[in-house]
Amino acid sequence: MKYNIPLLLVGNKSDLKDQRAVSLQEITRFTQKFNIDYIETSAKTRENVEEVFVALTKLMLFSDKRPLIIKSKEERIREDSVPGSLILLKYLLEKKQFALFFKFFPELTEPIKKEFLTQNFSIYLEKLKELKEEAYKKIKEIFEMSNKIYRDLNLYYESQEISRLNININKNEVITGGNEKK
Repeated sequence: MKYNIPLLLVGNKSDLKDQRAVSLQEITRFTQKFNIDYIETSAKTRENVEEVFVALTKLMLFSDKRPLIIKSKEERIREDSVPGSLILLKYLLEKKQFALFFKFFPELTEPIKKEFLTQNFSIYLEKLKELKEEAYKKIKEIFEMSNKIYRDLNLYYESQEISRLNININKNEVITGGNEKK
């Protein structure tokens, strides 16, 4: 029996390029020979650390698709599967992983973005309500990005609801001084 297991070769210590032990040519030959992807990271600077987990998630979701090519942290991971993207986005939303959600969301076409946001608005709003326990600065950024993506797609009613929720959370923060019992 043959298993289709997604693999990703991760090179660490990219911050020490002058001490490279394996050349890029050797890495390229190896990854082409075994049809695997490669990304360089640095635990010290956190360069591409999050991208490794994103890439692995995508590899698991799209393992039956063409190979992903990760050339640099600036280059986006390519994909063909809209349904897989929607599954990933919904999962990230349910887990309140808004930073990753905002990273993947721009990859969708406008009609798909609008449909996704409309269909999942109640979940989206519920997850925003659960952010009360997060740091204020983080909440502020999440609400700003949330409002932006809804407004950009002319989903004004939903944007208004997000703004109301943000105002209520801010009022509560001022009234309780951030000491609300959980």
